[in-house]
Amino acid sequence: MAPSSITSGPDAESDNMIPRTDSKKWDLMGLNLTLLFFAGVLPTPRVASSSWRLRVYRAYPVVMVAVYFMVLTAQCLAVYKFWGDLDAITDNAFTMVGVFMCHIQASYAVTNGRKILRLVEVLENKLTPQMKTLTSRKEQTIIITTTAHQTRLLTWVMFVIVHGMLITWIAIPLVHKYSHGTEDADFDSGKPSPYFCFIIWLPFKATASPVYEIVYSVQTICFLMSCLYYTSINTVFMTFIIHTATQFKIVVMSLRDLDKLFPVHNVKLEEESQVAPEQVAGGRQEDFGFSKCVELNAYFKECIKHHQAVIRYVRLGF
Repeated sequence: MAPSSITSGPDAESDNMIPRTDSKKWDLMGLNLTLLFFAGVLPTPRVASSSWRLRVYRAYPVVMVAVYFMVLTAQCLAVYKFWGDLDAITDNAFTMVGVFMCHIQASYAVTNGRKILRLVEVLENKLTPQMKTLTSRKEQTIIITTTAHQTRLLTWVMFVIVHGMLITWIAIPLVHKYSHGTEDADFDSGKPSPYFCFIIWLPFKATASPVYEIVYSVQTICFLMSCLYYTSINTVFMTFIIHTATQFKIVVMSLRDLDKLFPVHNVKLEEESQVAPEQVAGGRQEDFGFSKCVELNAYFKECIKHHQAVIRYVRLGF
């Protein structure tokens, strides 16, 4: 990784002996940031640059929280209404806890939005080493690009699976409702209505049109946002973890290139023990060369700097 500053003296001279690649901004988390934007967690630079756009965007998650509290209230009323029905209570608890945890994740992400953006900025602009090793320009680009493709693929797979479940969950009660025509279950039968996404209870007949469509739309919006929170936030942390592991792979790759960039003739210990220290040093200087020693020292320091930068990046997330 390129040092942040160049000092004077022998160390600076040795640092400058490492040829470097041109700085490059990697688009590693564009898909994740897009999902976070639609989830109402992080605004885009265009939205953040305008005060009125930012105010409207900040109102978006507030409205979603209000929608969630409406659904949560109906679920709590269902707990009271159907208390004693083990199946209804357990099913209701499952969805209540799941949706609640999705909103807790969203609250955490909104609170730490600046830290998330900082992590993305460091990963895409500063963390990737600018050191040119024997195979760094090719191999480092390949490994980073491959990792980016893998994280995008995993993000899409998770998005499709979660939202495929969402579509199925939403569609089944609708099919059940309209396949029975105008026939409705008894409102006070003591059993939850099968025509809603979640187990809820309301103090009025919610299965009649247009109240049913309104209530169902509120539930659908709440469920959609919960799935979007779950997908966007979990995949962004997954992406951070995978790219951090890739940076450690690059450190290993750079250390592996030491033998290729700076080959040293094998000197047997038995031979060294039979030769005077001055002669051994002179022989090594002839084989290796003083300039190569300086370059090796500078190269190894760059590997250490990159490793320390990755560790600092990991600590930045805590």
